[in-house]
Amino acid sequence: MVKIEKKHIYWVLALNLAIALGYFLENRGAGYSQLSSDINNIIPVCQKFDDPTLYQGDLFVNELDNVRYYTPFYVQTLRFLAKFTRGDYVQAVNVLGLFLHLFYGIFWFLLFYKYLKDFWLSILLSVLIRGLVWLPGFEIWGISDLWSVMPRTFYLALMPIPFLFYSVLKPKRFLLSAFLIALVFNFHPISGLGGILLFVLLTVGILLLFRGKSTLRLKHFPVATGLIVIGMLPFLLTYFTKTDSAVDYDMALYKEAFSKRIPSFFEEPSLFLKKWLGLKTLFFVFPLLGYFLYALKHKSELKKALLLLALSLLMVIIPSVSVYVESALNDLLGTNIRMAFQIIRVQKLAVLPAYFALGLWLLHFLRSRSNVHKRLPMVFGLYLIMLVFANAGVFDKIPFIGDDISRRVLPTNLSLFEPEQEQFTALDKMMAYISEHTDKDAVFYGHYLVRSASKRSVVMDVKGASMIIEGNPKRFIQWFLDRNELHNKKLPEQIEFLKEKQVDYYITDLDLSCCADLVHHIENIRLYSLK
Repeated sequence: MVKIEKKHIYWVLALNLAIALGYFLENRGAGYSQLSSDINNIIPVCQKFDDPTLYQGDLFVNELDNVRYYTPFYVQTLRFLAKFTRGDYVQAVNVLGLFLHLFYGIFWFLLFYKYLKDFWLSILLSVLIRGLVWLPGFEIWGISDLWSVMPRTFYLALMPIPFLFYSVLKPKRFLLSAFLIALVFNFHPISGLGGILLFVLLTVGILLLFRGKSTLRLKHFPVATGLIVIGMLPFLLTYFTKTDSAVDYDMALYKEAFSKRIPSFFEEPSLFLKKWLGLKTLFFVFPLLGYFLYALKHKSELKKALLLLALSLLMVIIPSVSVYVESALNDLLGTNIRMAFQIIRVQKLAVLPAYFALGLWLLHFLRSRSNVHKRLPMVFGLYLIMLVFANAGVFDKIPFIGDDISRRVLPTNLSLFEPEQEQFTALDKMMAYISEHTDKDAVFYGHYLVRSASKRSVVMDVKGASMIIEGNPKRFIQWFLDRNELHNKKLPEQIEFLKEKQVDYYITDLDLSCCADLVHHIENIRLYSLK
C-alpha cells in the first residue's frame, strides 16, 4: 500500500497537464472536420442562440424549440467559452477539452485512490480508463482527441465527483452525493441516467450485502430521492416542456422514418445484447470473473466481488427491459414516448465495475507479493512507454496494445509512429469559401458540416434528422418523405426537386455539370449553384 505524498500530487498534476496541453496545442489550428458529427450538430444550436436570424431554412435549427431539449448545460458551457475564442467554436471545444482532460485524469485518480488506497495502482488505472473503448450503440468510454469532447465525455469527466463524497456511514455526505449525481446528469442525460441508476443499485447492494455497516435510516431515502429530482430539474423541465408524447401524426410513417434513421438494434434488446459479443468484452469480463474467483477462496472479498458483478449485469439488463416497458406504455396510453432507444445506451456504464474489479484484484495480488509491489512504479513507467510506442505498425494485430484503449490515450505530439493528420482539410477550406462567398440565408443540400462551419441552412441531411426525432416528430416524418422522394428520382429530376425545396447550393463529390453550375471546387469537393 502506497499512500499519497506531496510529490505524488505533483506527479498526478504533471501527467494530466502534459496530456491536456498536448491535445490542446495539437488542435490549435483544427477545423470543423476534426469534430464529431454530434458536436457539429450542437454548435449550430449555440450559433442560433447567438444569432436567432441564422438558419431560417434549416432542417432542425430553423426554430430553437426543435432543439431546446438538447443537453442545455453543454450548449451553454460551449457558448460561454466561445466568448473567449471570439466566437470560434472549434477552439471553444478545444478549450473545453483542455479542462476535461485535466478533470478526467484527476477525478478518476482520486476515486480509485479512495477505494484502493494505493498511489501507483490508482494512477495506473486513471490512465487506463482514459483509453477509448468502443461499445454497443455507437457509444464510447474514454477521452481522446478533439472529436471526443462530446457531452458524454463531459459527463464521464465529472462522474467521479459524486462518488468521491459517497458514504453510507455519513448521511450528510450520502445526501450530497445524491444531489451531485443528479446535477452532473444534466451534462449528458443519457449517460447521467446510467450514473443515477448505478448510484441507486450501489446503495441497494451495499445495504443488502453489508448490513449493519450503514448509518442511513429510512428517513434519508425520501430526502435523497427529492434531491435527485431537484438535481435533474434543469433537464427535466426543458425536455418535458419542449417534447410532446401525444400522437397527432401518422404513427406508421413515424416508425418507418425512425427505422430509416436509427438501426433496428436500438429497439430490439436481443440484437443490442449481441453487440457485446466480441473480444473487447473479455477485457471487462476477465477482471470481474477473476476477482470473483479470487474472492471464492478469500471469503472477506466475496461480497465486494458479488456487488461488482451484480452491478455490471444489472446495468445491462435494466436498460434492455426499458424498451419493453416503453412499448407497453405506448400501447396502453396511445402515446409515442421516445426515450427507450436512448436509455438502452446506458449499458455502457456496465464496464465501470470492471475497472474497480481489476484494481481490487491487482491490489490483493500485490499485497501477497511485496517484491512485485515494490516494482509497481517501474511497471507504470513501462506502461507509459508502451503508450508512446503503441502506434507502431508492429503492434497493429496485438490486442490491447494495438487497440484504441492504448493508442488513443496520448496526443500525437507525445506519441511515436503516429502519422500527423491534416487539421484543416480540403473540406474545411470549402466551408471557409462558402462562409465568404454565399448569402447568409442560402440553403444547402449535401454535407452537414456546412451548417456548423459556414453557418448556413442545410436540408434533408441524415445527421441533422437525429435532432428532430424527439424535438419535432412531424418535421422528422417530412424529412423521411422528402429523402424518399429525392432518392426515387433520376439525377436531373433530383436537381429540380431540390430547387422546388428552395435549395440554392449542392455540395458533393459527384459531377453534376449536366444540370447545375459549378461555382467552386477544392480537390474532389464540388460546390454547385442551383439558382
